[in-house]
Amino acid sequence: MGGPSRPSRDTPDTQRRRLRDALRRARVASGLTQGAVARELYWSLSKVIRIETGAVPVVPTDVQAMARLYKLSDDQLEQLIAFSKGARRQVWGDYKDVHSVAVLDFFGNESAARTIYAYDSTFVIGLLQTSDYARAIFKALGYSEIDVDRRLEVRLQRQQLLDSEDPPQVSFVLDEAAVSRNVGGHETMLQQLEHIQRMAERPNVSIQLLPFEAGAHRNMGYSISILLFDDVGLPDILYLESQVKVSSAEDDPSLVRRYFSDFADLQERATPPERLNTEIDRIARERFGKAN
Repeated sequence: MGGPSRPSRDTPDTQRRRLRDALRRARVASGLTQGAVARELYWSLSKVIRIETGAVPVVPTDVQAMARLYKLSDDQLEQLIAFSKGARRQVWGDYKDVHSVAVLDFFGNESAARTIYAYDSTFVIGLLQTSDYARAIFKALGYSEIDVDRRLEVRLQRQQLLDSEDPPQVSFVLDEAAVSRNVGGHETMLQQLEHIQRMAERPNVSIQLLPFEAGAHRNMGYSISILLFDDVGLPDILYLESQVKVSSAEDDPSLVRRYFSDFADLQERATPPERLNTEIDRIARERFGKAN
């Protein structure tokens, strides 16, 4: 899963991951069990577990207590305190009313990734959606007008990542079913298809089309996203979504590798990037009445 190097760009979510992993490694290095830490600090065992799994924020006083117990240096403590403070900043927390914690965690790590791979069997991938297309989807899914506006706000904020000074390398596979489905009317779809073609012109963006002729595959019905990080201290993240569940994996490298292999299979089945314009133009004519 290698790729071009780019500087690490921490977010509150990546700092939360760094803090969690650093505290866990320090405990193991000190020879203490989670139960022993709980007894020494007069905490509940569940508190130690929640800290090491990143389920709860860690205040600086708790970091100091654990650092003393693990006999960490002043420099190590200073770094952990910095992680603790950075992790408490709110970026996506204001959107808990419209997205689950798992989804918001993914968004928080997405902006720090060096490379993003994504496939969606149902919709145009979120980072590529126009505002009209996204709004039409949210309405079709039955969200209230307020929730539609909130979700659209999140969608557009996420897309700023691709316009940043140091954007990640992205590789997207679009299912022909997704770009052929009429969402929001012909004009909305024609604008969406043109937007995909414009995005594909960017040097850091690769877009392929998975045609109907590619046949069945084991990820039909799923949205797959894989985030790769330059820093070995940040495990790669797998994010899966269907209409009934959302799941993610970062502590199971074998699972991430399995879906990375699946994504490579989709790329093999898909048309090459240089044929994207031809295929999109064909769909625009056949499905949405674009003039030759």
